[in-house]
Amino acid sequence: MPRQYNRISSDDIRDKEELPTGNSLHLRSPLSTTTSSASVVSTSSTTANRSNGPSTSSNANNNKSISKRISDKIHALIWILMALFTAKQSRTVHIMLSSDIPIRPLLHVSITQITINTILMIYLGVYLPQIKGLKDPEAWSVYCPRIIPFMTANGLLCAFTLTRSLWPAWGFLTPFILGIESVGLLFATQFIPWF
Repeated sequence: MPRQYNRISSDDIRDKEELPTGNSLHLRSPLSTTTSSASVVSTSSTTANRSNGPSTSSNANNNKSISKRISDKIHALIWILMALFTAKQSRTVHIMLSSDIPIRPLLHVSITQITINTILMIYLGVYLPQIKGLKDPEAWSVYCPRIIPFMTANGLLCAFTLTRSLWPAWGFLTPFILGIESVGLLFATQFIPWF
């Protein structure tokens, strides 16, 4: 049985009508005589999106309620306190700085990788928006397209080398200790006053 296809000509496309009624816009297809409920689009939300432009993180932060901000700060403080407690109980600072237990060459490689990722994060988060004027993170894929994949690969390699270098000190607990301390360090940025 042959299939039948509905063909739309350029005349049909030009005949498509827009019928404004109230706050909504009804689009009627030239192939149908009635307007379906799926074709009703609210113009107030589309107009608001066009007038405000893309939403930014600063707008999102300004629109947060006080209770949400306090909740975020308390959550961050709990992670920071857990990281400090873990560092004290596992003697992380002593082991990383002055102990002979870790594998030093791998530890130095991982510290170098952390430094490289930190410099690249400062480049993306401070230099490009503040000095170059590229406020939109979508521009990163055009301006510096290889930086995110490089940082991802460098971060994964760093996690492996740091875990391997500290494995003699804590054994099976090494990934958990490093994970708690990393999340605590990440949440410490909640208390940095951004400009």
